[in-house]
Amino acid sequence: MCAASTVAEEFNYDLTYMSDESRQDIEPAVAIQLVQQYRDPTSGLVCLAFDVVFAPYKVMTYASLLI
Repeated sequence: MCAASTVAEEFNYDLTYMSDESRQDIEPAVAIQLVQQYRDPTSGLVCLAFDVVFAPYKVMTYASLLI
């Protein structure tokens, strides 16, 4: 009989903003939630899947970058 060892992993994520002004406008309009995580046992590569909801209450013009 082989005992399986599970290691719980936590991932921290947050949104960063270019300025305080953009933070004030965008933060109330965005919701992000981690919905799935997967670590490849061979390579150790971690894939994270997020639900992102953008529901602005006014027209905005800001650049965004997904890394």
